[in-house]
Amino acid sequence: MEREFKDGEDLLLYSFTPYPHARIQSFLDDNATLQKIAENGRKKVMEKHTWLARAEKIIETVMYHKHL
Repeated sequence: MEREFKDGEDLLLYSFTPYPHARIQSFLDDNATLQKIAENGRKKVMEKHTWLARAEKIIETVMYHKHL
């Protein structure tokens, strides 16, 4: 996931640190930023991570290897 998405831009990642509350609260207090992150993540998912996109990638890979 970290290869495809950027934390704080396309999705929100978390770790089990002793005090994650401040980071969580900062996003909860900023609806505009949360909305932008959601839009960015959705856009990336729709471009590359739908069943159709995966099927097309499989077909592309099979066709490539078929002609080697």
